[in-house]
Amino acid sequence: MSHIVTDGIIVYVEGDINGQWFIAKDWQRKKFFEEMDFGAMKSMGAPTPHVETDIFTAPNHGQYKFHIYDDWGPVYIENIHTKKKREVKWLELYKSNSQCNIEYKLSNIL
Repeated sequence: MSHIVTDGIIVYVEGDINGQWFIAKDWQRKKFFEEMDFGAMKSMGAPTPHVETDIFTAPNHGQYKFHIYDDWGPVYIENIHTKKKREVKWLELYKSNSQCNIEYKLSNIL
């Protein structure tokens, strides 16, 4: 299976099978992008060891929160009801010569 994406941040979530990753659902990637606050300076000096975000309700009516370690990862999304945590990874997809003036945004999957 192939997919085409635009410049931006692509978000993946750990699957049920070891070594399997799936492209984050729309609500997962939007909430992840909001919580990660890309482009912001998060800490002056030592990173924050662990942040648990507020619990939020997804369109599937499930409740979730993110666990963010050391400001930039690793990151996990936790299902509040099942206590299952899945790792979240992201890939910044921009042309190499545009690194100086990046406007962080989510990638679109075409």
